[in-house]
Amino acid sequence: MKKYIATVPLAPIGEGRGKAERTRYGTVGNSKLKYEKETVFPVMYLLGGYVQEGEKAEVIALCTDLDAPKGNLEALKNEVREFSKEINADISVRELMVENSEAPSKHLDVFGKLIDMFENGDELAACITYGTKPTPLVIMMSINFAYRTLKDCRVESIIYGARDHNSPNKESCVYDVSNLFHMDEIVRQVANANVCDPKEYVMNILNWGNNYGE
Repeated sequence: MKKYIATVPLAPIGEGRGKAERTRYGTVGNSKLKYEKETVFPVMYLLGGYVQEGEKAEVIALCTDLDAPKGNLEALKNEVREFSKEINADISVRELMVENSEAPSKHLDVFGKLIDMFENGDELAACITYGTKPTPLVIMMSINFAYRTLKDCRVESIIYGARDHNSPNKESCVYDVSNLFHMDEIVRQVANANVCDPKEYVMNILNWGNNYGE
């Protein structure tokens, strides 16, 4: 199944600093990403780019157990439901309630719950825009587990939404950062292969990417 992991913002939806504002994002690094409406949730660009008419998909929404994120979760469910109807797809939202704590044990608990939601043959993508600083690490760890241990599991895209509050128009972009995930996998393979000069090998790959692609 196509599964899209995302964290619900902690800040309440609204306008101004300290709020999660609706915006229309530009896209960088992945021409498939698309969504025609203003949104608080960059994960909608994954749904718009990868879910086709008639398909079944699931959004796994990490939500901190506080009032504002819970309200945002309901907003996400409504937006996904509306989009699902528009494209005649079957997209559900599966919530993963997260304790309001930064204890390492909490993050490991979330990791365990995430990997329990993945299955052989899944097509995974993730939005790492929101959450506390360890949250994207936990999401990446869970995707890495699925990619390396499950059969026929693919990683389609990993995105990050950014907004420049200091620019006159508060420019917003969704960046595809999947290349970071794939570079981590390359590093693992290089280490296991006992390459004679691993740094030179990796630097050659980086130079190739700078010259021929993003």
